[in-house]
Amino acid sequence: MLSGGGAKGAFQAGALRYMDEVVRARYPDFQFSVVSGISVGCLNGVMVAQQKLPELLQIWNRMSNAAVYTGRLRLPSALYHLALRSKRAVLGYKPLQELIGRHVSLADTLASGIHFTLGVVSLTDGCYYPCQAGDFTDEQQFRNAILASAAMPVLWEPVSEIRTKQGTITQAVDGGVRNNSPLGDVLDQEPDEVVILNCSPFTDGENSLEPAPEAGRNVFTIAKRALLDIALNEIFITDLREYLTLNHLVKQAAGQGVQLKNRKGRLLKAYKTVLISPLEPLGDLLDFSQPAVQRRLQLGYEAARQAFAAYQPQLAGAPLYSSQQLA
Repeated sequence: MLSGGGAKGAFQAGALRYMDEVVRARYPDFQFSVVSGISVGCLNGVMVAQQKLPELLQIWNRMSNAAVYTGRLRLPSALYHLALRSKRAVLGYKPLQELIGRHVSLADTLASGIHFTLGVVSLTDGCYYPCQAGDFTDEQQFRNAILASAAMPVLWEPVSEIRTKQGTITQAVDGGVRNNSPLGDVLDQEPDEVVILNCSPFTDGENSLEPAPEAGRNVFTIAKRALLDIALNEIFITDLREYLTLNHLVKQAAGQGVQLKNRKGRLLKAYKTVLISPLEPLGDLLDFSQPAVQRRLQLGYEAARQAFAAYQPQLAGAPLYSSQQLA
């Protein structure tokens, strides 16, 4: 499961590199069968689902602001886009759209055999829509859904229409608006173990948001901080805490010979979980510059190394492994 986080997604790529180079070398059976992502986690996730990790790392190693978006978070530029050009967002996502077009393939995703799920929110009805690769028959509609999952409101325009086998989703934006941790999408597939790649620090105490001294500088930095940094991060942390609490309760009950069920009567399972989170702030979620990217790639690699330090696949139901060493 890959969370959102904009440019911080380079951290996830670094962690994925460690798993590919080290964990799989030790445990050849360590393979992803289910991948679910939101926002940048969707972009990284679809590359994993296509089994294109080397290509993903190459993308990040060539990343820049210009490769993702056009425009600036400045008042003159914003007025030009919003008023004179009647745009619905401050930044343009054409470079990202072209990047997706070059690297994302529905055929490759389906052929890999990996169950891939993405999430978008419709501004029309306010609903969250989890979409599986198998829900699409058209390459362009699949790419539209990938783009929508990364279209952060206010900054990027909504994707007007996404056609799936189940129907049409209109005015679609980043699924993180309602569901920044698609854990449910992963657990529905009943995996053996769960790996969570989070782009923000997480501790067993209070969540610590990264400081942002310039957050109140203008209306755009306020919107970015309030909506994308604080709100989306809080959604993720809340979901993650609920998951960890439920996991703990199910394990406790099992130790007493009690099986817990959900409201639908389905038996609940305690999942062995590897949580990989940054040990230090990752910086601006719109900073795709190479110095920032390289730092995040390295931090992701190191966080994954720490998270897997005591990992053993045969220890079913073992403690939670994490880069923060949670109990």
